[in-house]
Amino acid sequence: MVASSCTPPPPQPPQSGIQLVGSDSGSGWKYDYFLNYDAPCSESGFQSFLVATALGSDPSASAPLWTFLHGGGAGYYDSSGDPMPSATNKRQESPQQLKNKLVGGLVGQAKNSPTGYRFLAVSMCSHDTYAGFNTPDPNNDKPTTGLAHTMAAISWVQTHYPTDDVVLHGGSAGSVGTFHVGYWMQSHGQAPTAIVADSAVINKAWQEAQNSIGQFLPNGSLNECFRPPAAMSAIPARWDPLFQTDDDQGHLRLQSGQLTVPVMHVWSTNDSNQCGARLMSCTLPNGSVVTMGSTECNNAPIHDVISHLPAARHSVDFEVCVDKPGAGYPEDCDWHVPTQTDGTNSNVAPGDPAADYNRFVLDWVEARVAATP
Repeated sequence: MVASSCTPPPPQPPQSGIQLVGSDSGSGWKYDYFLNYDAPCSESGFQSFLVATALGSDPSASAPLWTFLHGGGAGYYDSSGDPMPSATNKRQESPQQLKNKLVGGLVGQAKNSPTGYRFLAVSMCSHDTYAGFNTPDPNNDKPTTGLAHTMAAISWVQTHYPTDDVVLHGGSAGSVGTFHVGYWMQSHGQAPTAIVADSAVINKAWQEAQNSIGQFLPNGSLNECFRPPAAMSAIPARWDPLFQTDDDQGHLRLQSGQLTVPVMHVWSTNDSNQCGARLMSCTLPNGSVVTMGSTECNNAPIHDVISHLPAARHSVDFEVCVDKPGAGYPEDCDWHVPTQTDGTNSNVAPGDPAADYNRFVLDWVEARVAATP
């Protein structure tokens, strides 16, 4: 681990490399597609972003900006310079790829809201969980730019489109990204209005426990939550030093007050990408070791922290049960990134009275936006 830089970089890099590449319209929306020539992808091309504005809306009226950070895991380069786990998510993203991130689920409901959001979908072709700020990338000749590009895109929209609130919404790796981007923005006096973090957090104790199990389970099947030693060192080495400390865990940021932005933390009880309900020995922040399901273990620290925050912080831990049908998904409540689907919520955690879980999340976001002066 390394200490954070004493003098952090500016809140966002220059915007001179951003160029409009094309625009189109459909289903009531205008889409503007941009490339950021100051932000190379790790393999080929450049970081991109897409701005969606409702057709017929007043172009001079200020609108809240819904910023979506999509998922795709975390990548790195091995000692031979090969992209790991593959070159996927390390290449330039097309307009259609980004447009597909703004369809259905929570975003679909937000697009129909009378609040009148504008939408921003950003690429993640540094594959760095939105944490690289032009950071040297070990074993690769291009820097990581996920955070730098996201900040440049947000700033570009704020400069060129009338904008007031900024909402960060991320799924999977993008959920981790909302903590990175949100903490960065707050640290530079530009805190977003709200964060919706869906289906991924950094929990180092959980990851270490998964690694101690090994690549294979006792029955010989693959442990999908195992991360090899090379990845454990290479992935955070691609991040800005601000995120290379033990503090870079969502529950610790919230508990310490380093991050005071209201957070809606969404997770499905037996998330298939967090090894579901498979039992494991779980070390909790208080040092106790208990046996619980893998997904429950991973989310236990942030669940407990949010549950004990003052009501004035407005953060919510929202455990849902959204089922992914099919023979390949035998467990209940196993949908990964439930805010990106319109699936039926069959159960929610005690105290969360939402049958329409996306509506519950959207109502919470709109309350935060309405409360902003």
